[in-house]
Order: sequence, then C-alpha cells, then structure tokens
Amino acid sequence: MVDNSRQDHSDDELRQVVEVFRTTQDWESALSAASGAIELRPDNAFAHSIQSEALHNLGRSDEAVAFSDRAIELDPNSVLPYRTKARALGSMGKFERALVEVDKAIALEADSALSYRIKGQVLGGLGEFEAALAAVDWAVELDPGDALAYQGRAITLNALDEYEEAIVAANKAIELDPDDAYAHEAKGTALFRLNRVQEGVASSARAFELFPEDDIPHLTRAEALFDLGRYKAAVDAVDKAIESDPDSAPSYLTKSQALGAMGKYEGAVAAADRAVELDPDSAPSHQSRAQALGAMGEFEGAIGAADRAIELDPDGVSTYRIKAQALTSLGEFDRALATLDKALELDSQDASLHQSRAEALAASSDFEGALVAADSAIEFDPDNASSYRIKALALGSLGDFRAALAVADQVNELGPAGAHGQAMPMIGRSEMAVTAADKAIERNPDNSLAHAAKAVALLAIDREEEALAAVDKAIELNPGAAAPYRTKAEALQYMDRHVEAVAAADKAIELEPENALGYARKGASLYELDDIEAAEKALSQSVKLDPNNQLALYVQREMRNEGA
Repeated sequence: MVDNSRQDHSDDELRQVVEVFRTTQDWESALSAASGAIELRPDNAFAHSIQSEALHNLGRSDEAVAFSDRAIELDPNSVLPYRTKARALGSMGKFERALVEVDKAIALEADSALSYRIKGQVLGGLGEFEAALAAVDWAVELDPGDALAYQGRAITLNALDEYEEAIVAANKAIELDPDDAYAHEAKGTALFRLNRVQEGVASSARAFELFPEDDIPHLTRAEALFDLGRYKAAVDAVDKAIESDPDSAPSYLTKSQALGAMGKYEGAVAAADRAVELDPDSAPSHQSRAQALGAMGEFEGAIGAADRAIELDPDGVSTYRIKAQALTSLGEFDRALATLDKALELDSQDASLHQSRAEALAASSDFEGALVAADSAIEFDPDNASSYRIKALALGSLGDFRAALAVADQVNELGPAGAHGQAMPMIGRSEMAVTAADKAIERNPDNSLAHAAKAVALLAIDREEEALAAVDKAIELNPGAAAPYRTKAEALQYMDRHVEAVAAADKAIELEPENALGYARKGASLYELDDIEAAEKALSQSVKLDPNNQLALYVQREMRNEGA
C-alpha cells in the first residue's frame, strides 16, 4: 500500500528546494534534485515536471518535452507539465503544438496569468500579434504585479508597431523589476523605431549590462540602426552581438543586409553564407545572399540563392523581385516577367514589383509597356524616384524629350542621387535613351531638349564628362532654362567639383527661385565643401519650398548624424 502522506511530504520538500533554485536560476541543481526524487519514486509526476522545467531552462528542449509527456501521463490534471511542454515546444519553433499544450493548461486553470503569458509568447511566434496582445493583456488583468506580463506586452506592441504604448508597458515592467533585461531591450527597440537613438542606446546598454552573455540587445540595436539607414553603426552593433554569440544566424543576417546597403557586397555574401551555414532553412538569409550576388554581377548565383529562398518561403515577394532583376540583367526578359507576374499574384499593389516589371520591359525595348508598368509603380508609391527615372528613360527612348525632362525633374526632387547612379539592372536602357536623343539631335542639332535629355541619360550610366558636355550644349542653346543648370550641378557633384556645382545651382535658383531642387543641390555641395552654415541655410530654404524634397532631407539627416 502506498503511503500518500509520505509522498505529499516528499513533494513539499522538493517544491521548497526547487523554489530556491528557481530564484537563483540554478537549474543544474534543480535537475539533480528532480532526478534524485524520480530515482526514489519513478512514478512521481511532480518530479518529472520539475525535471522537464530544468531541462527546458538548460536548453535541452527535446528532453524537456519527453519528461513533460511522462508527467502528464502520471498526472493529466496537473497544469505545470502542459505549461513547460508549451514553452519547450515554442523554443523549438513548434508553435502550433505549443498552442495546443498551453490551451490545455488554461482549460485546467483558467485564472493563471502565467499560462496566458506563455500563450502570448506562442501566438507571437505564430505571428498572430493581435491575439498575442489579447493574451498578455489578460495576464496583466489576472496579475497586475507580473513584470514579465508587461514585458511580454511591450514586446508584442513593438511587433504591432505601437512603439509609444510599448515604452509605457516596458516602463511598467521595469518599475516592477528594474533588473528585467528584456524589458530594457524592448524599450530600446521602441525608442530606436521612434528615432530616439540616444535613449535607445541607453536602454540597450542597460539590457546588456544586466545580461552581458546575451547578444539580443546588440542585435536589437543593430536592426534598429539598419532600419534608420545608419548602416556603419548597425555593423558595429551586430559585430558586438556576434562577439557575444558567434553562432547567431540572425546576427549574421543583419550584418549581411547592412553591408549590402553600404555597397560592401563581398562582405555581405560572406555574412549571408555564415547565416545560411548556421540556419540552412532561413529564407531571409538566402534572399540577402541573392541580393548581394546580384549586385556583384554574379547573376546565376543570385538566381540560385533566390530560388532556394522561394522554396523556403513561396510568399516572399521581394525574393521574386531580386530573381527577376538578375534574369533581366542576363537578358532573359520572358523569365523575368513570368517571375514578376507570379509575385504580383501574391501582392498586386507592391510598387517595387511594378517597377521591376518596367525595368524588364524597357530593357527588352518595350517602352510602351514600360511606361504602363512605371505608372503603376508610381500609383502605389508616388515618392519612389526610381520609378520616375524609368519613366523618364522610356519617354526619352520614345522621343518624347519634353515629357522625359519634366519627369526627370521629379526624379531629382525625390531622391538623394536623383536620376544618377541608382543600381537597377536594366541592361542597355539608358544607352537606348542616349541613342534616341542622338537621333533627335541629328535631325535638329539645335534641339536643346534633346541635349538636356541626353545629359540625363548619360548621368544614369555614370558618364559624367559626356553628360556635362551635353548639358552645356543645352544651356548654350537655351540659357534661360533652369532645369539644365540643375542637371549641370548634379553632374558636377558626382565629379566632386562642388565649387562649380554651387555656381550652377545658383544660376538655376536665379532663373527659378521657387524651385526647391536648386537650393537642395546647392546645399548638398556646400555640405561637401564643409560650409555647414551656408549648407543649412540652402537646405532649409529647399525644405521650406518643398517639405518633402528628399535630397534636402537626406543631406540634413547626414549632417545631423555626423554631428551626433
């Protein structure tokens, strides 16, 4: 006959011992205590539950699931093994199964804040953030003193882009537990997303101070800096994350993306290769590899990497775009268009897909089709300079230079690089525009618009000297037009002839004092000449005339970052 009073006494002793180990996070000792209890009584359900919890916290999730199953077999009405099993399955990325287990725990104990908190984490892993927020909100309702529930709320709100609310939740978690590293990290994430960089750095630093073995604060900071366009700072931050955890695939992915954005494509490929080595099934890592290989001109490799990313994530529309760009660069226009059509089935309003379609059509000399596709891209993203650039080049190729120049002015107003130097793999498209302009000049050598259009097309393919000669001819033929002076300023800027660029911009301003782009061009060159005060004045005037002038805003942002 079993002595139940002795069993209960044994379990009480184990509970007291384990509670101490939970507080000190001494899971090895908790594992030893549970193992000893199981050895004494193999049918001890509680000991199996503790064994599972300890194994999970030691990173041995497969074993944790097995011991949870045994605990459930011995006592199917105990909540603890269901919760531990859900957490272990979640750590393994098996969120659907984890959700089943945590729901069983809630069915057994409906007023458990911990179970709802775990459910929020699992739903977050499934990407169901609204449902996750509802779960953690219920956890807060059940236990307003649970710091981890507020921490979970902050993390979930970040995923929903509700950064102000995330900061409030993180602050509450920190109030309840000032040493909650993940609450500081969640706060830092929200601050970074709100471009409150210095505050974000302080929160991330506090998170790392509390948990120096963790790479996540550095990775969080790196991801936020990447989103803010501060790529060098992002690489510095992610290198610290890698130092903390050399086997973190997400860290190498972020490094690959940041290096790619900086134009350091070989480093981007190397970082992506390491990310793929650590996590072969990461579609974003294969995608980042494809993008960097394409930028290096290794188009076959880019297509292979993109195909692997698509195999892993068939709904990733940006990967189809990367593949299509590589195909376009190889002259395989039909395959490129078929790839883009597949992506447009997934998201018909993605402007970048319509833009890539315009590129492929223009590269195949279907300029009418390119115009239609470019207009679709502009409809869905009116502020993307690249789409206007394709439209301008297509119009020029069709001989409509007046319309092409009007669109080219929009290009210059929208992008920091204007119509110049953008990495879009459209083989021959600008050369075609140059050829079309040359034919118009041959028919009428005094066609100033044709010379100006030729200059714009030449700038697009990095032939600055020829572009300068073409725009000077346009100015000679029509010295009262402001647009050619702005194009001249742009050409001189890319040749690092900034004193002359300022003079050209001044002439454009004299002819069209209400045009924001002239002031933006002037400010950009003054900045390069280290005349900061004059640059700020010109850029401020540009933004005053056009609050959305991206060139002026870009240079102002660079000035602020340099002064930070």
